[in-house]
Amino acid sequence: MAESYWNTDYWHSLDRSSGKDKEVININPSQLGISHGIGDPLQGLKGNVFAGASRVELGFMGVGKGSRHSPTGWTPESVSKSEREDIRLLAKVNQIELSTHAAPSVSLSGLTKQGFSEEQQENALFEVKKAIEFAADTAGGGPVVLHAQEFPRSIAEYYKKEKFTQYPGEEEKAIIPLADERTGQLITLRRDIQVPEPVRDEKTGEPVRDEEGKIKVVMNDFNYYEGQFKKLTESDRKDKYNNNVGKYFFEQYQQRQIEQAEGQAEYYGERVRDLEKARVSLKNMKKEVLEKAENKSYATVLIAEKLRGMERLSPEEISELTKDPYAYLDNKIKDYDRSLTGMREGEISARRQAVQTQEESKRIKPIEEVGVKRSAEAMARAALFGYNIEKSRKLERPVMISVENYEPEIYGGHPQEMKKLIQEARKQMSNKLVEEQQLSEKEAKEAAQDRIKMTFDVGHLNMWRKFFQGTDEEFKKWVNEQVDDLTKSKILGHVHITDNFGYHDEHLTPGEGTAPIKELLRKLEAKGYKGNIIAEPGGQPEGQLFKSLTGAWKLSNYPIYRVDSEQRSWTDIENSYFGRTGSPTFVVGDYAPSKDWTLWSETPLE
Repeated sequence: MAESYWNTDYWHSLDRSSGKDKEVININPSQLGISHGIGDPLQGLKGNVFAGASRVELGFMGVGKGSRHSPTGWTPESVSKSEREDIRLLAKVNQIELSTHAAPSVSLSGLTKQGFSEEQQENALFEVKKAIEFAADTAGGGPVVLHAQEFPRSIAEYYKKEKFTQYPGEEEKAIIPLADERTGQLITLRRDIQVPEPVRDEKTGEPVRDEEGKIKVVMNDFNYYEGQFKKLTESDRKDKYNNNVGKYFFEQYQQRQIEQAEGQAEYYGERVRDLEKARVSLKNMKKEVLEKAENKSYATVLIAEKLRGMERLSPEEISELTKDPYAYLDNKIKDYDRSLTGMREGEISARRQAVQTQEESKRIKPIEEVGVKRSAEAMARAALFGYNIEKSRKLERPVMISVENYEPEIYGGHPQEMKKLIQEARKQMSNKLVEEQQLSEKEAKEAAQDRIKMTFDVGHLNMWRKFFQGTDEEFKKWVNEQVDDLTKSKILGHVHITDNFGYHDEHLTPGEGTAPIKELLRKLEAKGYKGNIIAEPGGQPEGQLFKSLTGAWKLSNYPIYRVDSEQRSWTDIENSYFGRTGSPTFVVGDYAPSKDWTLWSETPLE
């Protein structure tokens, strides 16, 4: 800490302010930066140059074809080659390190309302690739941030042990998300659904009938099947159901449809066999009648005697038989042919339905198993795209795909989910580097580790607070544990700091909400984190987005300068008048009601 070495009133902007040791955060102020917000990235960068930022993140909200007429319509493709060069030179001249944020509305798993879509996944990858090319042109590489919002899952099912519950009774009512690993179709079952089951004799296993002879049926809920699942052997739970009670529940649910289809197939099959026998009898009857009957009267008597053993004739049929026994017999055979065709189609359809349902049941997996694989594969592809650009253009910095935790309600919002996604993506990228580019396993693993990391957003993580059933101190402890694990696992590569009150992503100025930002900065300092720490604006008054950065400086306990015998923090300086913490005697700027208090040139009195 500098202590007025020259015995003057000067205080350097990088000097540490005094105070209790626990209040001092030794994060290097050059690590703190700001996002340009929305709109034109070149103008955003210019504004942040004047704000004194040393690191700036340029981001985009638009997807597909961009629109420069809307602040949220800008995409990387909206920025021309010359503008990209202007951004690069402006950053270089002012010694600003740039990072890039891809459109936040994409999901690399390719999730749609219907399920996982390869087309949607490819569109999401296009958005990331556009951001990578922009980063290569303007920043010489560096972090390319994208949100992880991969697929739905129950909070209580995954994280009740960590004291998180989305709503009362979630464990009894929450959906059980599953997915078809081949088609990507989503299957969602509610836990409060009930499945009819026949009551079976404990000894014989046969269905039990009531006094009227009807099979007794009971309604079983998820809890019943969960109990049955626990009774299975460990190998059956693992090999057949992926240790997922949801898959077991779904299979039991599907079994009802399979049984129904098989029952229909059996019924149709029996009818087909009966009709085939009757058809053969009719054809033999026709042959015998043609051979023996000398006239219509004898043919009628002969046919009537033969049919009496097969079925009872109606008065209309007797009339038709008497009128023309030969035509009647031909029509009878045609009727059996039509019935036989219909019954065969019914049997085939029912059997097909049973087999199809059985095959679908085999393909159904827990949504996490299907989704993580898809998301990790897309992340690896994005990282490989960046790696190839980096090598071909000989960029100054590695292109790092930096995946950001987002909403608690969606997979990818929890740090451990991010860890799993990134580790799987690294594995896939490493394998591809070995197979396609002949890197050694060690080189490939190191390359993947450097190019796929996590953006830790403390504001997004603070939104878990609304689901937390513990105290504020316990929540802060949980956050610290997550940061410890992420740094130990070498997952953390980029940091966003915004504030809110634990409900929504309001992007308040750091320190103006309840997010544990100070605790995070202190933990990062202790872990020796050297990467970017980007303050994201959005919740500041109009024209004052810079306060997101000054708020971060304030939390870091850094003064800007000193003009008297007292040290001054950012709070003192940005809201003061010539070093005085009191209000000036006149008002100018955004809060001035009029321009009365200006010179004739409209120059503010300041």
